[in-house]
Amino acid sequence: MNELERGALWGSWELNIATDTFRCSSKAAHILGLSSGRGLDKEELSAHIPSGERNKFETVIDNAAKKGTLDTELRIEEKDSSFRYIKLQAELVGADANQQKRLVGTVHELLSPEAEVKLDKSLSNSMIDGYLLISMNKNEILDVNPAYCQMVGYTADELIGKKINNLDLVVNQEDFKRRTKKIIKQGGGRFRTRHQHKSGKAIHLEVSITILEKRGTTFVMAFMTDITDRITTKQKLEESEERWHRLVENVPQGIVISVDGRLQYLNQAASNLVEVADREKLLGEQMVNFADGKYKERLRSRQEKIKEVEKLPPADFEIPVEGDDKKVIRTYPVTIKYKGQDAILAVLNDITTLKKKQEELRQGEKKWRHLVKKNPQPVQIVQAGKIVFINQAGASLYGAESPDELIERSAFDFTHPNNIDLVKERRRKFEEGLPVENEQEQKIIDLDGNEKHVLIHSIATIYQDKPAIQTVLFDLTEREREQQRIRSSLKEKETMLKEIHHRIKNNLSVISGLLELQAMNTEEEATLNTLRDSQQRIHSMAMIHEKLYQSEALADIGFDTYLKELVESISQTYNTSNRNIDISYDLESTSLDLDHAIPCSLIVNEIIVNCYKHAFDGKKNGKIMVSSEVKGSELVIRIKDNGDGLPEDFALEQQQSLGMTLIQTLTQQLDGTLNFYSNNDQGTTVELCFEK
Repeated sequence: MNELERGALWGSWELNIATDTFRCSSKAAHILGLSSGRGLDKEELSAHIPSGERNKFETVIDNAAKKGTLDTELRIEEKDSSFRYIKLQAELVGADANQQKRLVGTVHELLSPEAEVKLDKSLSNSMIDGYLLISMNKNEILDVNPAYCQMVGYTADELIGKKINNLDLVVNQEDFKRRTKKIIKQGGGRFRTRHQHKSGKAIHLEVSITILEKRGTTFVMAFMTDITDRITTKQKLEESEERWHRLVENVPQGIVISVDGRLQYLNQAASNLVEVADREKLLGEQMVNFADGKYKERLRSRQEKIKEVEKLPPADFEIPVEGDDKKVIRTYPVTIKYKGQDAILAVLNDITTLKKKQEELRQGEKKWRHLVKKNPQPVQIVQAGKIVFINQAGASLYGAESPDELIERSAFDFTHPNNIDLVKERRRKFEEGLPVENEQEQKIIDLDGNEKHVLIHSIATIYQDKPAIQTVLFDLTEREREQQRIRSSLKEKETMLKEIHHRIKNNLSVISGLLELQAMNTEEEATLNTLRDSQQRIHSMAMIHEKLYQSEALADIGFDTYLKELVESISQTYNTSNRNIDISYDLESTSLDLDHAIPCSLIVNEIIVNCYKHAFDGKKNGKIMVSSEVKGSELVIRIKDNGDGLPEDFALEQQQSLGMTLIQTLTQQLDGTLNFYSNNDQGTTVELCFEK
């Protein structure tokens, strides 16, 4: 028997009713969880049956001994506390007097409830819809197919054993429990829910549920269809419709939709146009009934025409309102689909006020034309680069006998070549609404080829319902000629003035040369010093005139540069091989006119010469610091040495030398102040301050 059962899934067994002895094949012993199939009595066999199943086992054995057959299932508990299920079947044999009664039968292991309800893998793997098997006892996922794994982004291993309520994005767990109880009570059902994708996003699912019961275990078999795209599309459609309704209800223009000539929808603005409070009363009305009598046929004709062309240009209609008043409505119709039907959507603009304004504008334009034509100042209007209007004064400016000669001529025909790019850029700014200088000087060429200077004053305007540029021109030709004559005369005077400065500088140089010759013929030290001081004073003035005729500006000179050159010149004269005086500068850039430059330079000359003469007696080295500073409208010049300093009883007003007298006189001429500071053999500082 063991050889026969080796490849089978079942084993054989026998229970002697008379002796209560049990024996079975090795295969049966394995299935029953016995170590051996021999040497057991009925009680020992029962002891191997789990306590929960023992009474059941003993009962079916007793019933089989009486009825002659046995067919039952038992649950066997394993050492790891898991369960497996077996099926026992037997027949009662040996019922005659010569044989003992025996139950002889088979035992085979059953699949687990979970294995029995699982779908075949080849079937579930080929499904497009998602598949889940859930244990209701543990609320855990037992089986999934690849389609569901793809839906939620998890692998099968990640999902098996996962709590289903961790994936289901219901409002709360109480709702989840109520829904589950309802499905169990009904034995299944269909509903929509949302599961959470591994990435965190929500997936909309349509779920079909079947409840399965196996050996006391409840299973839920769920088939799921991903309807996320459908839900998203529906939501977007609803949102789009909601936005459309909000937009349409809040636009200031009237919006109406008609099907077969009858009104199906109108927004609040359209209701206001016809001055009807309850717009629902208007639905179903013939559209032509809203037009004034003479416009009814036009509206009816356009309703037929738009079916062929889908869109028509705007048209104006009059509609009657309360009393004898009428409104002028401009319509913009297009064909659309409305609730599955061919329809016409029309945008309505109330242009009643606009029409009145246009009429007023036409009347105003007539008056404007009359005034401009009689205006002695040239006036022109340009559209798209062409002259569309010009008065008689403008025609004369361009050398034409009448304005008609210039109409439709390009404005660039009269633009000077040097101004073409400037005029094009100016026109572009006007057309694009950008800021533009209203006034600008330009050159034009008239019909006779004469070059003229004009000042133009332009503004953007509307002419005959189109954008245009209106320009008033002022002829500056004579003024330009006069200015040219003035510029030429001024240039001549500037040249003459430079020549005068040059000659003054040369004359001063001649005087300086004469003094040099006189000094060469003089041996007396006092006379030599006097001649040399005079020569240096003349040289300082000559340098100013030299700067002026070399400068572009004849009114003033760069005094900081001049001051440095003056001091360097003095240094070259008074520095000797036996004594070296170091000079440093801190000069702020400034300019002085001739009336201030000459007296200031003479004062600096006298002070620097005095430093060389008196500050460094008996010393081989010394320092002089020359600085200038602009304080508002004042110029401050400081000359500081590190020489012997001034006597304690020094007072400027008591000094009688020619140099000091010059310093005081020239300071008064500048209307300035001069201060001397000296401190215990640490040198002297002289500060000159005056208004520039």
